[in-house]
Amino acid sequence: FGRAADARHVRLATWNILAPAYALRRSFPDVEPAWLGVDVRRPRIAAVLAELNADVFCLQEVAEVELADFLLPLFGQMGLQVAYAQRGQRSDGCAIAWRKGLFECRDNLVIAFDDELASASPTIRERFARRNIALVVELVSTAPDLPRFRWLLATTHLYCGPRHEDVRSWQLQVLLERTAERFGTEIPLALCGDLNSLPGSESYTLLKHGKVEFPRQLRKVERFIFEQDLMKHARPLRLLGLDVVFETKQERNAREQAGMQSKAGQLPLFARAVREGRVLVSSSKRLLERQDCPMAFFFDSR
Repeated sequence: FGRAADARHVRLATWNILAPAYALRRSFPDVEPAWLGVDVRRPRIAAVLAELNADVFCLQEVAEVELADFLLPLFGQMGLQVAYAQRGQRSDGCAIAWRKGLFECRDNLVIAFDDELASASPTIRERFARRNIALVVELVSTAPDLPRFRWLLATTHLYCGPRHEDVRSWQLQVLLERTAERFGTEIPLALCGDLNSLPGSESYTLLKHGKVEFPRQLRKVERFIFEQDLMKHARPLRLLGLDVVFETKQERNAREQAGMQSKAGQLPLFARAVREGRVLVSSSKRLLERQDCPMAFFFDSR
């Protein structure tokens, strides 16, 4: 932080503190039940925060009641100021706390990802509306022994579904776009949070490279139906807001039982693609060679 002889380090910590509403025995069967209670967890959380001794904290799953009754008084004792954003129709949210005398908050932005879906189709809304939010603050250094420095700090808790990497990638894209619209692209940005993503995922790729690739031949098509085995390859299309659905188990079973003979009758998968006006995406060249195959693309998944 700062430059040359005036430089110093800023200690930044991020932590999902687990909201009480989610600290359930069925979710943590290997944890002693008493340890999940608020009376036990609060002093332990306070001890960890004190040990971290950060200049800035980014916290996720902060319940509103925990903020009011526990964290605000604690942060006040620690010399920290707080910004908070609550999730829609949920009891928890995200908080950012910074040290008084070191920074002041000039502006803040709350991003409710679901608000971006107001004009989306019901299919898209059903997939992407997850009540997640992001909080962005603009901080300016105020310590007398430091040069003036302005930076952005964003925190978020992305959706956790194991088969929803497309949703997380889209949420990250919205976060970055809305932040750029509000603050521009010249101010340094630190992004902290519970991203529920691993290296190699679409979310990671988006942050590292600024884009996610998908097959060029599909770029002018808006409605698709993918075979079950290709589900992970459909995520970039959903990231772009395209209407993508997947083959059901019943449709897959019917396809496998019928084999590749046209005389077996029209496959339920074909029938749905025609009925809903979708392009079929398949990794089977034999399937696409059937005379009754609707409009389709071959996808080499090797």
